[in-house]
Amino acid sequence: TGKYVGVGMLIRWNFQLQNTVVDEPYENTPSAEAGLKKGDVIVSIDGEPMKGKDTKYVSEHLRGDAGSTFELGVRRPSTGKLIKCKMTIDIFAVSFV
Repeated sequence: TGKYVGVGMLIRWNFQLQNTVVDEPYENTPSAEAGLKKGDVIVSIDGEPMKGKDTKYVSEHLRGDAGSTFELGVRRPSTGKLIKCKMTIDIFAVSFV
């Protein structure tokens, strides 16, 4: 168990897509509340394209001070739709089993 500042999701590199994707949005976090799902492709952060950016780069852009906001653009593979959502960085607790 620990307290974290962020949007509450695990991300990973998808070699086939050459892009960073959502691996797991944690329950009761900004990511879960925004409706993000496993496999969503992170396409932009505040309008900056994330295509080809590694997970370290993307992760750094998903961080900030609690209460700060950014716009996240994801493409949902199951529908092909582009989803844009306003994310607010928050403090949350995560328990790992």
